[in-house]
Amino acid sequence: MISSHQSPLFVPATKAYCQVYCEGPYTNLDMIQYLIDKSTVIPQNGQSPRQATIEDYVSEPNLVGAVTNQNMFEDSIKDGGALHWLVAGRSGVCTSFAIKTVDRLYHWFPGEEYEFVFYDLGQHRLAICKKTKILIDSSASEAVKLEEGQEKTVNKHIFLYENQCLKFRGKNENVNKVRKDSSMSLHHDAAFPPIKGLRSEFKIAMTLNAKAALIRCLGQLAKNDKAELLCFFRGYLRPAFRYGFDGMIKWVPTRKVVELSWNTRSGVKVRGIQFGSGTEDTNQDCISQIEDFLNMKDYGIDRMDQFSCVREWHEKLWVIAAYKWGYPTLQPIRAKGRR
Repeated sequence: MISSHQSPLFVPATKAYCQVYCEGPYTNLDMIQYLIDKSTVIPQNGQSPRQATIEDYVSEPNLVGAVTNQNMFEDSIKDGGALHWLVAGRSGVCTSFAIKTVDRLYHWFPGEEYEFVFYDLGQHRLAICKKTKILIDSSASEAVKLEEGQEKTVNKHIFLYENQCLKFRGKNENVNKVRKDSSMSLHHDAAFPPIKGLRSEFKIAMTLNAKAALIRCLGQLAKNDKAELLCFFRGYLRPAFRYGFDGMIKWVPTRKVVELSWNTRSGVKVRGIQFGSGTEDTNQDCISQIEDFLNMKDYGIDRMDQFSCVREWHEKLWVIAAYKWGYPTLQPIRAKGRR
């Protein structure tokens, strides 16, 4: 509920946040496709280098690690370039979510009502308006109003916003690796030494612009040799009457597994699909299981519609994985606890 003391600009910020949140899934599949397209394979038979394909990625997921920040920076300065399309569609992760929400507000208010700055927390990025102190954070499930010099708990973080400087502490796994200065090189991977001299355990988030934030996000995914390919479904949950996540499809290439997870009244359930020892019949059973999962609407979210953003890529990956790894089989359903 919006209280009377909040800025009138908080109302459109809430509207923009909710629109972007419900329009598409939280997924990095498009980002992986971009990194594959930027990668090169050097054949061992002496032939000329060629552009990588999904088949190459399934065989060697680490190949995208050769994509540099410089490669991405060059794309970022091209009008309508590849980086533009990563935020133009419905899908994305924390960084593209913040960019899309901010862009929508700038479109609605082309004047100087809003002035957003992006912040890097190490493995997570968000945006804060300097003028209104409105926080756009995909993990919050709603727009949040910060108060100058006052701590604010948002999901797994505690924020302290003072003089346009964002300090944070919480359960972030890389919370001790955020550096103090606000500069960022787009030409190499920045080191993040621990901050010294801060009271308590607060760290200072690095400030950066939207393009640098997206490059930082892509760079971390490229260098993660155990990256998981996520498609989280999100929207307005009923009958809980709140915004949140409702189910996920997760590829784990290092284990040759796809996992389905969903909410139930007793907690989160998970079903694995293990590639390698199945048959054509078990492969079809697994495909049918995914379709049944996508058709679930217990909490009011249309997973099928959100999945349409990445279905083509998922299906290509499935065919290649079945060929490279062997046909999959369904694993027993297990409980994961509450999300």
